[in-house]
Parts: sequence; structure tokens; C-alpha cells
Amino acid sequence: MQNIRAMLVDDEPLVLENVKYLMRQFPHVEIVYESTSSPQVLRDVAAWDNVDIAVMDINMPEMNGIELSREIFRINPAIRIIFLTAFEEYVMEAMDTNIVDYILKPVTARRLQRTLEKLDRMITDEREKSAQAIRNEEENSDRRFAALKDNQYFMIDWKDGCCITIEGRDIVLYTKYGRYFLRNSLNEWDAVLSPHGWLRCHRAFLINPEHIVSVSPMVNSTMTLQMEGCPAEIPVSRSYINEFRKRVGV
Repeated sequence: MQNIRAMLVDDEPLVLENVKYLMRQFPHVEIVYESTSSPQVLRDVAAWDNVDIAVMDINMPEMNGIELSREIFRINPAIRIIFLTAFEEYVMEAMDTNIVDYILKPVTARRLQRTLEKLDRMITDEREKSAQAIRNEEENSDRRFAALKDNQYFMIDWKDGCCITIEGRDIVLYTKYGRYFLRNSLNEWDAVLSPHGWLRCHRAFLINPEHIVSVSPMVNSTMTLQMEGCPAEIPVSRSYINEFRKRVGV
């Protein structure tokens, strides 16, 4: 199964603890954030760089789960939603939001397992479709990037790429030759390039380890990188640190 990074939101602390207990029975799921307050979730959302799913109650004070899910989607549309509730009447309204599943309380491990299996199939299918789309586009280009610069497309060999990142609404490729713009999303490039040695080190960064100049450990169990061709330091977030250490040997 795909590794899943989850956040949990429920205004009832005992329910939150129960859901956390159930989630921890699945080794591929890591709980990276939890809260009993919808407003607190929105205040923290800008700091998220490592959440795949939000498992949340619907019937909460101040802002219910459906309203919260719409705000989450506006801020980070990559986060999928799993709703928990004791009220069946919310089902139709909930289906209008960006959700994977809707689970009636009380939540059981068996029911949660079915939802996580559904999520795994969704992620696998999406990644394969994205990777195939890029493979189809690139198969006649001798394994090179079709990258845009100064209103012209240049063919850049993949081994010459240093990093790909998100800058505003743009997907940007840095190479030793300069800065270029790419089509497709960072997740799609991750699916295509990871078999060729590239490595995800942060939600917003995909790197070619061959172009690492230096690695600096930080006090919060993260790291920063200096990359050839990249003008600024690149972070390695905690969600990716173990895989980074294994691949790079630091």
C-alpha cells in the first residue's frame, strides 16, 4: 500500500483518541497533525507540506466539516477528505465535496480498512495515469524535457535537470543552463522521474541527487540542500527525511 500522511479533526477529544488508535493499526498510515478545532485547522493550513488525507467529523461547532473541507480544498486541493459522522442525513451534502469516503460512527477498524484500501487504489490509479500521460508525451523526445523559456521550447536532457519546484502557479525546472517552465504537475513529474533516480524531498520540491552540492542538518530533524543550478536552499521535510538519508547516505 501507498504510505499515507493523515490529519485528524474532531471536536470530541475521546472520539479523536479512538480514531487515532484505529489509524495506528495500519503501519502505512502516519498521523502528522490532529486538532479539535476547525478554526485552528485553518490557522495551521499554511504550514502543511505533508498531508495526504484529512479524516474529520462533520458535525462540529463554529465551522462544520463540510465547510472546513471546502476551505481545505481551496488552500490545498491535493488533500483528500474522509468524513466521519453519526448523522446519515449529511451523506448527500458531503458527496458534493472533495472526499474519498463517508464513514458512519462508531468507526471500526474493518470499516476504516475498506476506506484506506479505496484510497490506495485511487492514488495508484491517478499516479499511473499521470505517469503514462507524461511517458506518452516524452517517448519520442529521447528522454528529454520539453521546457519553456523566453517563449521558446528547449529540449533539456533529464540528467541535466537539477530540481523541479512549485513557484506560485508555475512548475519550474532548474538546470545548470538556467530556469525553465514545465507542463504537468509536480506529482506527475515525480511519478515519471523517480524510476530514473530523482527524489522527492518536500511537497514543493523534486530533486536530482546527482546535482547536490552540500547538505546541512537542521535542529528540527530536517535538512537543507544546496543544489547546482538552484539559486536558493532547498528544504528536506520530516516526511521525506528517512528516504532521503537512505538514498543520499547522510
